[in-house]
Amino acid sequence: MASDNLVSLFAKQLREKFAPLIPADRPVALVDYPDAANSGDHAIWLGEKKLLADLGVTVAYECSVQTYSRDAMAAKLGNGTILMQGGGNFSDRHPLSHEFRIKVLQDFPDNKAILFPQQATFLDNDYLQRSAELIGKHPRVTLFARGLMTEHLFNRYFGSNAAIETAPDMAFMLGPQTRLSEPKYDIVWLARTDRDGANNQTEAAARLSSQAAEKFFLPRFPDSVEIHAAIKHRPPTVLLTDWYSLFFENEQARNAYNRLDFDGRSQASLTRALYMLSLGRLVITDRLHGHIFCLLLGIPHVFLNNDHGKNWDFYETWTRQSPLCRLARDPQEAWSLARNALPKLKDGIASDWSWQGTAADAPAPAKKKNSGIRW
Repeated sequence: MASDNLVSLFAKQLREKFAPLIPADRPVALVDYPDAANSGDHAIWLGEKKLLADLGVTVAYECSVQTYSRDAMAAKLGNGTILMQGGGNFSDRHPLSHEFRIKVLQDFPDNKAILFPQQATFLDNDYLQRSAELIGKHPRVTLFARGLMTEHLFNRYFGSNAAIETAPDMAFMLGPQTRLSEPKYDIVWLARTDRDGANNQTEAAARLSSQAAEKFFLPRFPDSVEIHAAIKHRPPTVLLTDWYSLFFENEQARNAYNRLDFDGRSQASLTRALYMLSLGRLVITDRLHGHIFCLLLGIPHVFLNNDHGKNWDFYETWTRQSPLCRLARDPQEAWSLARNALPKLKDGIASDWSWQGTAADAPAPAKKKNSGIRW
């Protein structure tokens, strides 16, 4: 199936899934704004806002964990519906957001609550059992899973007290996107630098181990916030970065960003991510939303798994029909696949490819690694 058709299909499915669940004649509260550096989370937020606009639903209250006020939300929400940010933080790996969701449910026991599509990953079974017990006390919760593994977990631990549904990632509501730049590199490698990264072999595979990171100037966008990126590159062959490597030029830029509303901040993050990916004729990534953004942009790409199988679970659930994606088991294989595909892409012989494997071909999860965040 063509990439733009797949994207449009998922957007249609999302509207059809949520239209019966979110009454248009009542206000909603959208909580847990992702005030951090992950461009994928910002795309989810913007996708949620697009869905609600399409459905004619009024957002009466929105907040991050830090800006939440029970009294303010109660005054604006009334008997409306609580909507909770989707993504990949339904777990003990992300306790700030997870505990916040539980608190909101405890604060509003009489309001209907819906969790937008999430990926659940728990390392501590006791914490999972506790979460199921606390969330199960709320009588009107619907949990949306973003992949088959999460659907199974939700049904097993939460299904006796909550309604369980499955839906694609909310970023698909953004629809097909246009490249923000002509390709300037053969390959843009978007590699996680946080604990969910594929492994530590990326720089070696890209032949960039001996190079120091340097500042890469991004264009000036309509929001006028000066945001640039730290990269390693070997023009015109490869550029290696992560959207956690985006940084503000100075304190004035940070303040300008903070003056934007939630949607403006999310758009700023999304725009830079789409621009960076657009620089590549082909992309390699171990970020789930790197994969999704490439589908939105129509960019051929190699997709690596992450440490707990989230990426390939999503691929097997939703996107294996896309001709734009090829799977790789490790960075070396990803580099080889990308380099072998480039001559045909440059000659216009092919603009996509197909993966012939099955779920059984997926490799074991890669080992974890640690890193910092700059934002």
